[in-house]
Amino acid sequence: MMWKTFSRLDASTLSEEWNSFTADKFNELMEYWETGIKANLSADYLELRRGLIKLHSDASAIVVSGIGRYQSDLSFGIGMYKMLRDEYDMNSCIASDDDIWRYIQMRVVPDIIFERWSEGEGKNRINDSRFWRDPRRMWLKTLWWYIHLSLQNESLEETKSILQHNGSDDISQLVERSGSGYRIELYRSIMRRYSTADRSDGKLLRKVLKLNVICCATVEPLFASDDIIEYVEDLFNYFGA
Repeated sequence: MMWKTFSRLDASTLSEEWNSFTADKFNELMEYWETGIKANLSADYLELRRGLIKLHSDASAIVVSGIGRYQSDLSFGIGMYKMLRDEYDMNSCIASDDDIWRYIQMRVVPDIIFERWSEGEGKNRINDSRFWRDPRRMWLKTLWWYIHLSLQNESLEETKSILQHNGSDDISQLVERSGSGYRIELYRSIMRRYSTADRSDGKLLRKVLKLNVICCATVEPLFASDDIIEYVEDLFNYFGA
């Protein structure tokens, strides 16, 4: 896969253009997203679009069934992660390139992002934060990293199991509270421990991750013990969970 990129400046310009459209013209744009956008995609990206659209459609049915938005996001995230990993060889290096995600989100599947994060009408209809502006809030990138930072023993089934009872806020908490950078195995251990924690405190994960950022300023978790389990246990024990 030859990954294409879309710069922050180009994304900003395109977003402003979309927001300037009248209601009728924007409806035409959405029709183009649905039926015409594929004509401008390479074969690889056309297959990627088809795959993402199918995953999104299947996940959306979960919301219709009344199970909830988080379960839909989780299902879509798991499916997307598997497809990008197994069929497109995406790794953490590629997934760290915001311009790659901007291209996917604004040139390949803008309809998916708009459907999930529509801002309303007129100049505010495009959610810039989720489309292109904020590196840790761009929707597909956020879901990919949520799954990657939670991955258990390379098993997506096991990963889905430990994430099953989380909520939408847990996605943003994990991805956005990385401190100076992601310690992959540490975050995977935190998410595994969180899956069995007492959640009577609805802000537990937020508190644990904030405490971790503070601790990491003075302590390297990998050196705290023979492994990171003891360190993670101490984080949760601090809050009685």
